Amino acid sequence: MSSARAHGQRLIRWLKASCVIAVAATAISAYPEGSPSGNTAAPGENSCARCHDGTMNDGSGSVVISGVPDVYQPDQEYTLTVRVSHGTFHLWGFQLTALDASNRGVGTFRVIDSANTRKLNGSGDLSGRTYVNQTESGMHHGQSRDASWQVTWKAPAVDAGRITFYAAGMAANDNGGSSGDSTYTTSVKTGVTTPMVIAPTYRKGKIVLQDNGSNIEEGAVLQVTGGGTTSPQTFALTRNAKGTKWLVKKSARSSPDGMSAAMAWPAGTAATFIVTNRDGSVSAAVSASR
Repeated sequence: MSSARAHGQRLIRWLKASCVIAVAATAISAYPEGSPSGNTAAPGENSCARCHDGTMNDGSGSVVISGVPDVYQPDQEYTLTVRVSHGTFHLWGFQLTALDASNRGVGTFRVIDSANTRKLNGSGDLSGRTYVNQTESGMHHGQSRDASWQVTWKAPAVDAGRITFYAAGMAANDNGGSSGDSTYTTSVKTGVTTPMVIAPTYRKGKIVLQDNGSNIEEGAVLQVTGGGTTSPQTFALTRNAKGTKWLVKKSARSSPDGMSAAMAWPAGTAATFIVTNRDGSVSAAVSASR
């Protein structure tokens, strides 16, 4: 074999080896400053599993958000801690966001540990959402069992109703690639308020409830008993165009019996109403006659 040909084959082998090393390095360091925005597993988002292969919420670890108040005070600042745990892994990451009941970003995050955390903004369909990630040093390379990060969150200046914090956490095996890692997700609510049935009336084929102060949220349902029912009937609630009232529409049909509002609450009867929000919070029962 000529020396030129031998040199060429050695060069090819060297280039192939270099490519393998480069791919492995890229897999582990593509996002050393944390993943791109939109990976908390919040509505409309991905999670760390977008890039890290492995089982989601496999039971061998967890991600926990602590410090979230049961009920927040407007304009008050809270210190939150995100902790990711795993019995054997030793490379860590997370992403955190806060959304209101309409899945819009809410409140203000402030980084208090710039060496280990950073803030970034959503884009495109996620514009308006704000996120906090770990930095490269915040991956706590080699640290066993768990890792945690702190950040402050300032509540909005006025009550925004229910707010949900979403977090995804990554526990990595540090094998030089993205395979075999574990992703965990969680969410914590604050400002969960009990809904209220306010001034139920029947109007032109519709059951109407006042919205102001009701704490009724999108996705809520109205249960009707008594009236013309023989068993509890559940109707979807929708807001009117002005956002001042909640309605069981004339065209709505109940579950399980397919009744209209007029059938469930006919003239000359008394009915009892209970609202259940999407998060499971239930109002007190209110009765009314027509």
